[in-house]
Amino acid sequence: MKNTLKKLLLAVACLAAGSAFAACQMTPVAYDMPSQRLDEALQQLAHRSGCPVKVDLGADSSRKVKKFKGTFTPDQALWLVLKKTGLEGYVENDGLTVDRRGQDFVNQRATELRTAIDKAGTRMEARKKKRFLHQLDTIESGAKKVVLEQSFVSAAEMASYKRDFDELSSQIPASK
Repeated sequence: MKNTLKKLLLAVACLAAGSAFAACQMTPVAYDMPSQRLDEALQQLAHRSGCPVKVDLGADSSRKVKKFKGTFTPDQALWLVLKKTGLEGYVENDGLTVDRRGQDFVNQRATELRTAIDKAGTRMEARKKKRFLHQLDTIESGAKKVVLEQSFVSAAEMASYKRDFDELSSQIPASK
């Protein structure tokens, strides 16, 4: 697994440094991607699109991805590679990035609010606590579902999550 990750990082570095590749352009490219390991698919995407892919897959590198064929911009192709993996793909600077930033934000904020609810103790009604905890669970599961379906969390979705968290937070009594 380390060897595969090294190969992927080397390939991405070569793409970023190679003079044969121009800066990452969001122009459509024809793809015929077979079902393969995630790390191999990302390497093929980087090679085919000319866009370096910044990623630390860890245990996800051997996950299988579905095949696809057609003409897509690099970001669209990245989202197809990542579909149903639980990973998120984003366009940044002159390349593509794979991570879990949207889900990490949602999970971190939900954890903070659960802690605040717990610290509120008896200053918060049991029914209200239960309702808030259910809302937090719903937001977290919704974010996971969004990522599984579209492979990213949009700015509008992030803004909605932030509003939901802020609204809940404003109704939790401050701890003493």
